[in-house]
Amino acid sequence: MRRFLEKSFAFLASFGLAITVLSFLLVLTVVGTVEQTRTSLYEVQRRYFESAFVVHDLGGIPVPLPGVYLLLVVLAINLVCGGIVRIRKSRSTAGIIVAHAGILFLLSGSLIEYQWSQKGHTTLAEGTETGEFQSYFEWEIAIAEARSSGRVEEHVIPGAQFMGLREGEKARFVSPAIPFELAVNRVFANCEPRAARAAGAGSVDGVALEELPPGKEAESDVAGAYVTVRPKSGGAPVEGLLWGLERYPMSVVVEGRRWTIGLSHRRWQLPFSIHLDDFRQQLHPGTGMAKAFESDVTKTRDGVRQKVKISMNEPLRESGYTLYQSSFIKPSQGGGRWWSTFSVVKNPADRVPLWACVVITAGLLLHFAQQLIRHVRAQTEKRA
Repeated sequence: MRRFLEKSFAFLASFGLAITVLSFLLVLTVVGTVEQTRTSLYEVQRRYFESAFVVHDLGGIPVPLPGVYLLLVVLAINLVCGGIVRIRKSRSTAGIIVAHAGILFLLSGSLIEYQWSQKGHTTLAEGTETGEFQSYFEWEIAIAEARSSGRVEEHVIPGAQFMGLREGEKARFVSPAIPFELAVNRVFANCEPRAARAAGAGSVDGVALEELPPGKEAESDVAGAYVTVRPKSGGAPVEGLLWGLERYPMSVVVEGRRWTIGLSHRRWQLPFSIHLDDFRQQLHPGTGMAKAFESDVTKTRDGVRQKVKISMNEPLRESGYTLYQSSFIKPSQGGGRWWSTFSVVKNPADRVPLWACVVITAGLLLHFAQQLIRHVRAQTEKRA
């Protein structure tokens, strides 16, 4: 048993494993870059870089490959075993150990970002305010009781619980606060409602969802789903369609209470609100291309209002959130208001790459300085 553990540790700490992992990372980087010409960046990232294994289609031949997620985990283990534990500890290797620690710090930051970061956007018209932002790609189903006044409580079903359903699979959701069961029968990552050619299982009130191929830009895909509402009291079930761009949510009456069910991009609440006061753009001379654009906003938190300017190179940073000026929408020809789009990012490890590079640089400088001093001393002794 001890011999087996020693061999396993030697393998995990070996240079051969490190070279193999780095070679696969190079291959996947090239393959992922080529795949971006055929499909969306989001799909490539999800398939090749956020997975443990991937099957790549090479001219009709399926080729199994390790995913980047798995490779980075193996690389971290290799660095710990070989670059921290097994390496000879001395003054001459201090710089190498520090550099290896910096690389591990960088990898840990990537893991934190992958697991706990939030990325989305919010779009405001001049004179409007918001305290939330939404995802580019993730979806959710929100169930709420329709009330004429007062606070509305939403019950949210994350897209991770239903977007991966395969043909013939169903997902059921029940809550003690809701007098019915919601069953999601069929889900499409990208679809469009069309008039049904014939009434049947694939249509609701003469309307059916037509599946569309994934778009080149994944954020343009609009999800849809067939759902069934089954009252807990035993009433007749109600069939319905949910679509990401529907103007009004699905509405049902259960036990004398009206409920709405809507499909939308996943939303997050901000610990503050922003009000778009004014938007400005500068054009390149003689062209219609934007040279620069910026927004004047009013940030409100805990009743305290603050005027802030957000431009292309000057984001707003507040409470761990960063708002970047990313895009805009022009007013219609008949007049109207400008719309400003802000990319919103919450990344607990946003400073980790900077400090990791500082640690790696310090380690390499220490190592090369030691090597230089050793070389100079050797040359001096040789001449003497």
